Amino acid sequence: MTITNAKRNADDDVDATMTRDGTTYWVRVWESNGNGLHILVLQDTPFQAHLAPPGADDCPVIPVQQNFQITSQRYLRTYDVKDFRRRGRPRQGRREIRPDLPARLRPKPGVANMSGLEIMRNYAEAAASTGYSIANTHRNPDDDIHASMTKDGASYWFHIWESNGNGLHILTLQEAPFRSSLAALTAKDCPLAPALENFQTANPPRGKKFDSMEFSDRGRRQERGRD
Repeated sequence: MTITNAKRNADDDVDATMTRDGTTYWVRVWESNGNGLHILVLQDTPFQAHLAPPGADDCPVIPVQQNFQITSQRYLRTYDVKDFRRRGRPRQGRREIRPDLPARLRPKPGVANMSGLEIMRNYAEAAASTGYSIANTHRNPDDDIHASMTKDGASYWFHIWESNGNGLHILTLQEAPFRSSLAALTAKDCPLAPALENFQTANPPRGKKFDSMEFSDRGRRQERGRD
């Protein structure tokens, strides 16, 4: 080995490098309190991306980290608003969007954890082949990725992040015009105010002949009578 931090103190960490059988290695050796010894060995190799096409249970459009599997059922919303970053600065996401869940994926049983750098590097490398453009171009290599793409006439936004090398999260947003999801009134609903689709009354309306409630009228509280 060749010690690279030659001007170190006698008891400082040792950084060194060596080449064996055509492969370059880097080594760091350090001690702690005289009763601990730590040795880190890195093999210098080119990065290789390992992504697979999304499965039926995965978020659409975005590839999946190889040897990872989804751990929670996808949670869909028809309308929401999210924040995205562009060139390192916060930027409000599009308002008219259809968000997918932040899908949670973890390594399959028996698969070792990855570094956060490796997970995020995979998705940075995948941008060219998948067709999405990374919006926060001033990110660090292991930071979250915010990206967008257009496919089959639809616009998508993505937020991809990792946690502790064994967690991967993918949020997919599809831009779409807002669509009202109010349903026609039924006999069990409150009169005048329609309910939302796919919602049902949990209890019958509480009809009172007279009561007082506070309402907001241009920022001022008004007390009004009648249910």
